[in-house]
Amino acid sequence: MQQAETSVKHTEFLDIPVVLLKIKKYSPLLFYKFLKNFEKKLSLDIKKIDLDQDLSLVQKDLQTTFLGQAFLYWFSDLSLISSKKKRSDFLNFIAVYQGPHKIIGCVELDEEVHLTHGKMIEFQDSYSSDQVLKLDFLYEGQKVEVVSYFLAKLYRKRKQYSLDQLCILLEYASLLGKNIDQFFERWLDEIVASEVSLYAVGQYFFEKNPKKFFELFNQIRYQYTNPFWTSFFSEQLFKAYWFVVHNGQIAIEQKQMTFGLPFSFIKNDWRLHKKSSLLLAHQKIYEIDLAIKSGAGERQLDLFLMRFFQGC
Repeated sequence: MQQAETSVKHTEFLDIPVVLLKIKKYSPLLFYKFLKNFEKKLSLDIKKIDLDQDLSLVQKDLQTTFLGQAFLYWFSDLSLISSKKKRSDFLNFIAVYQGPHKIIGCVELDEEVHLTHGKMIEFQDSYSSDQVLKLDFLYEGQKVEVVSYFLAKLYRKRKQYSLDQLCILLEYASLLGKNIDQFFERWLDEIVASEVSLYAVGQYFFEKNPKKFFELFNQIRYQYTNPFWTSFFSEQLFKAYWFVVHNGQIAIEQKQMTFGLPFSFIKNDWRLHKKSSLLLAHQKIYEIDLAIKSGAGERQLDLFLMRFFQGC
């Protein structure tokens, strides 16, 4: 299999027709940051590749240009294509693609890909202080001395940060000004813990993994109010119900309805749930929310969660 790059310098990819990001778990934050930076470097307009449509139509768009105009075509997460044959056919097409446009997208780490005229970039789960310097697109355009100071303080707190954490935290570097020290004293631990933990709560919830769910939920539940939790589970259940109703087949223009759902649910775990059960659970959490806001029902949330895992 073709060797993937581990450092990310956009200037190295300017003359390459296909760039694939290889990652264990798709990260919308990472991909957005990379794509916007790539777009700026190339000065090309962006177009979305609709992989739900017939592959011949996709190929036609990618092989056609009007008056020599080129675009930056992107697909987000190839693993969302359930058909193995269609995924394989698309990869075979871009493996030898030479233009006239540019293509960028994400594939899983174990996806077998060989690009004749392209490059692959492999991302790790987490990065140390030395390794984060390879991800220049996360902080490009910011003052070097500010980023250096921010990263130095960041890595005094812990040795590793996930990609999503780095995407979020480095946004603060250019905004804090003289408040950097105050940010690290008051907000860093809450931001990092919340970003990871809430995602994991949703993941374990839909995986129906009560052991891991309650271990984590009991650690962080009192960082938030009960109305927050009823709102959180209400939104998760509503989006999950909508996803199951459509059997996981979501039109491109409606993809925003999946934002916030765990990746594992979108890929596989939605099959563990019946739409009728999700609808009843959503109705119940609505009733609990009303009870809590009326000054009652504090323990109803715990009872709801236990029954959810029991399939009641």
